[in-house]
Amino acid sequence: GKSEDHLKVKVVKNKNDRNGMDAIGFNLGGKSDLVKNKVKFDIAYTISENEWNGNVSLQLLLKDIKA
Repeated sequence: GKSEDHLKVKVVKNKNDRNGMDAIGFNLGGKSDLVKNKVKFDIAYTISENEWNGNVSLQLLLKDIKA
């Protein structure tokens, strides 16, 4: 968001994975440096359903991140 409170990333299994999965971490914006341009990092998450403009998709709901 505008206040950079939240973090939105696409998580991939490996560098050859072109699909990946969208992930959002509410109130994790302060941890963006842990994932920016990183090859590996650990995440704790749950799977959630995202509905936006009538489209429904699965996404990872980030709970925490560590490098």
